[in-house]
Amino acid sequence: MQKLFEIACQLDATREFSKLQQFIVDHRYGAGHLFHLLGQLLVNERVQSAYFCAMMLDKSGVKHVTISFALCIGELISGKLRNETLQLLREQTGTQTDDHQALDNRTVRHALVGLLNVVLARQDQAFIIGAIEILRAAIPEFHAIFDWDAPTPALSLEKMRQLRPKNMPLVTNPLPPAGAPRVKHRVLIVLLKNYMMTAMRFVIAMDRYGWQTEICNELPLTEASAEGDCRIIAEICRQKKVDILLFDAPRFNFMGAAHPHYIAMKKQLQQEHPLLRVLGLSLDSSEGIEKFLLETMGDFFDGLLQCHHDPAAPHMRDNPHFRKKILHDHLIPFNDQNFGSTEKPLVPNLFFRGSIRHPHWARVLWLAAAGHVGLPVTQEVNQFLDTNDITRYDPSPAYRRWLLDDYATYMRKYTDATCCLSVLMFGNMARYLTGRSFEVLLSGALLVQEYSPLMHNHFIPGEHYLEFTTIAELVSIVHFMREHPEEAEEVRRRGHAFACERYNDVRIVGQIDKLLYFPEE
Repeated sequence: MQKLFEIACQLDATREFSKLQQFIVDHRYGAGHLFHLLGQLLVNERVQSAYFCAMMLDKSGVKHVTISFALCIGELISGKLRNETLQLLREQTGTQTDDHQALDNRTVRHALVGLLNVVLARQDQAFIIGAIEILRAAIPEFHAIFDWDAPTPALSLEKMRQLRPKNMPLVTNPLPPAGAPRVKHRVLIVLLKNYMMTAMRFVIAMDRYGWQTEICNELPLTEASAEGDCRIIAEICRQKKVDILLFDAPRFNFMGAAHPHYIAMKKQLQQEHPLLRVLGLSLDSSEGIEKFLLETMGDFFDGLLQCHHDPAAPHMRDNPHFRKKILHDHLIPFNDQNFGSTEKPLVPNLFFRGSIRHPHWARVLWLAAAGHVGLPVTQEVNQFLDTNDITRYDPSPAYRRWLLDDYATYMRKYTDATCCLSVLMFGNMARYLTGRSFEVLLSGALLVQEYSPLMHNHFIPGEHYLEFTTIAELVSIVHFMREHPEEAEEVRRRGHAFACERYNDVRIVGQIDKLLYFPEE
């Protein structure tokens, strides 16, 4: 079977499907082998080869929901999605009583990525709606989300507030004890070159708090360069008498032979300067990161601001290597000078600004669905500066102004729009928070955001922002803004005031100060 899969992948790259068929015939592979191959191809996002395999099974008279799913995807890509294939998929999905007849969640998830990568490439409204129809037929969750025939519910702010678990406290990270002296710590920021915007936001916030910051981004920060990088970082720390090292943890993977050099560097520096602390910007806690590497990073960092891929990270919070080291907020400073206002009257049109690419393919679905039901959405796709294009850090004032001015323009767009749409679903169908969840509220715009339980840790739906789960609920929000502008304005004002209170620069850096230097208070 492995040989068959390898041949299928090779021929998939060149689209030589007739040769694949001949290989299958020559080696007398039966329906069981083909069905197993179909699953492998879908899991590996080879949707066009999967379509070819599904057609062979279908012609042999084999019926299964996975075959129908692959047929629908292939027909859509080839421009001939048939209603009868969709209907069969709906019927099979609706009658899945036997696990052997059900769609495997892993297969669906990976097949979706393969399909939606094609969706992203085409950017065609009719094609995207066709993809939504397949998802509606195959996955009950998507049928509920994009149910075109669902009645528009009447929006009640009180009912929206009640969707949040009762007695759930909002996260409030503690600050240093009242009266504690604010030590003028020296900070060295070691981030990759393409994260200069983030670095500059920390510089502004930490300087306002009274710390002294310096950026070091001329290092490769690769496994091969680890020993040399550590030597350079250590020398800078000694020369500048650095108290805090800030690293970009997930891209600073400590993979392979790299991590012993960093552990040794920290040990030596802390022997020389016991008050030195190592702070991680965020940490990749996904399943692909081995446990010993996570624990190594847990020992290396004295504090972590975020957990990339798994913001809740219960398996890490219960781990002694991470306990009391992780802050709960989305703690990247937003720069107070960029905070907007609610002075401009609310315009009840949705404004979307952001990138549309993997893993953010769900944004394509929501924007197409909004257009399908006639909602007013103004789109500015990929307009915010992608700092991955920055190849070298320039310490000049002009360069810093360029970065900060670009971010200020980005925030000003939200303020001017007055009402912004935020879609959270990622490629794994989980709904994580992004910086936009905070930036829109700080800008003074009304946030209209897809449901995520993680958001409930920071803001109250119906109190600080408006939340939706389905396209029908999104329609009801637009109706609410038009018919009850005063109530919508009040949500907007409360959200802005609350965000400015909780996420101003001094408070954010103060929480970092508490994490690193007052752990037992």
